[in-house]
Amino acid sequence: MKKNCKCIFCFSAVLILFFSAFASPVLANINISLNDSDVTLSKEVLFAGDTTKIFARLNNLGDEDVLGYVIFSDNNKQIGAPQSISIRNGTYDDVFVDWKVTGGDHKIELTVFDTNSSNQNPRKDKVLQKTYSIDSDSDGDAIGDKLDPDDDNDGVPDEQEIKLGTNLLKTDTDGDGVNDKIDALPLDKTEWRDTNNNGVGDNKDTDADGDEISNADEIKTYGTNPLNADSDADSVTDGQEIKNGTDPNKKDVGTDPINFLNPNQWQAGFMNSIGSFLKNNDYLYYALGGFSLLVIYWLFRKKGRRRRK
Repeated sequence: MKKNCKCIFCFSAVLILFFSAFASPVLANINISLNDSDVTLSKEVLFAGDTTKIFARLNNLGDEDVLGYVIFSDNNKQIGAPQSISIRNGTYDDVFVDWKVTGGDHKIELTVFDTNSSNQNPRKDKVLQKTYSIDSDSDGDAIGDKLDPDDDNDGVPDEQEIKLGTNLLKTDTDGDGVNDKIDALPLDKTEWRDTNNNGVGDNKDTDADGDEISNADEIKTYGTNPLNADSDADSVTDGQEIKNGTDPNKKDVGTDPINFLNPNQWQAGFMNSIGSFLKNNDYLYYALGGFSLLVIYWLFRKKGRRRRK
């Protein structure tokens, strides 16, 4: 009897050792799914300086509930704090972080860790990378600088600014308070106007309007406008009037030389000459008046003769 018991015990021990050696243990299946389409931004169009949210949806395709966390990073620099996840098998969890963007290319990386292991050491389960290219919008017109023909919206196209040497991203390149579009010398902060278009700013030009009279003489001697070549607007420059001996501050078209290539000048000159002639010859008014009366008398008399007939 004792011998049989020993045999049964030995046989049982052998069976236990056999199954222990060849039987495979059943392990829990942990499978967190994360694809490109699962990562989205709260704004479709982004420019440098904007703030958006990066959303991530994690699906638990395994047969065990998952605890863990997600770390977001931008060009290997962590964004915000790690976001915890708790996902029942067959369901999903959504997490997000706020992201303030800058211009250029950004490699956004999401690293998923699960903490289900008994030794409490987090296990890296999934890593996903997406790249975003962020443009700047310097003038705030909702058109990125790469597509905007006028990045600073100063009215000067970028192509022209490149030729001029002005700053594509500044409306006032030289910082003189005058927009590049209306600044005659946008690279010189001491100049912004060039009245005679000779390439020398009015502040440095001794004859700013180019009428052949110096600025000092116009102000002190003649009282003319140093920024207007024709102070009295009679189509004769101030310098020419000084040479002709006429008054550059008075529209004296009748005495100024008439430029017949300028219709405004010769028409005005002709009418002014007639007016001046009549004004200086008063007797002509009486002659014209008497002639007018004779014409009226003749017309009435002729009309009366027709009635008699």
